[in-house]
Amino acid sequence: MTSSIKTVPNFDPVFKKLDTLKGKEIVAFDVDQVLIDPIDHVLSGLGSDIKDKHFKDIRARLGQEAFDYLYSIIVRDREVARLDSRLPSTINNLHKRCIHTIGLTAFWDGPYGVIKDMSSFRVNQLKDLDFDFSPNKIKDDHLYTTHKSPRLDRHPRLKSGVLHTSHVSKGDTLLAYLQEHKIQPSHIIFIDDQPAYLEQVKKTCKQLNIPFEGFCMRQSFLPKNERDQKIDKAVAALQFQHLEKNNIWLTDEKAKSILQKA
Repeated sequence: MTSSIKTVPNFDPVFKKLDTLKGKEIVAFDVDQVLIDPIDHVLSGLGSDIKDKHFKDIRARLGQEAFDYLYSIIVRDREVARLDSRLPSTINNLHKRCIHTIGLTAFWDGPYGVIKDMSSFRVNQLKDLDFDFSPNKIKDDHLYTTHKSPRLDRHPRLKSGVLHTSHVSKGDTLLAYLQEHKIQPSHIIFIDDQPAYLEQVKKTCKQLNIPFEGFCMRQSFLPKNERDQKIDKAVAALQFQHLEKNNIWLTDEKAKSILQKA
């Protein structure tokens, strides 16, 4: 049984692999920093270090519940874009070739802060950008009660072909999906930006004796100091201050405009 994880800077190696598939495989795509990425710099993959510092500060000062509320506003208000314009047609092509293709995101299911239903929000967000995982014909809106989220009373849910793990292990969620629907793939290909999630799915594939090939997408291989230089820290600071004070997320352009007038 083969098992590997490759770190890649773009989708070209992924597309090359997908072109070789025969029809009995499963292809799973993570969502954030893989299919889509926020346009505002501090929320994007390049801004992860600075963003995480602000998130840590909010949690420490205000607590997890307040953080969840503020983060839900970010999720609702941020504008996102495709990371590669070829992705929607690639996924549609996989469906046409009858290759089982799903989304696999760590996002919550159910209500979260200002969002009434996270899984519906996420599916609609993807469809607005022409990503559609529903043609895999597995029963829609299915709850996997064999696994419970470590926080909040939630379980993984399948919604329109997208598995929302509610922060249950992606490997455990995929295992529940395969067992519930009696799917026996010849091979699993998973694309994610987080090594830990790729390892979770790799572990599940080893348990099931299924060949696994993971691709770890990294938007930038720049050193940390060069990544930080691409983010305007004053703009980011204002965005988080305004969010905390007004419950509104400012775009980069609006934040820059305010700073210029100050």
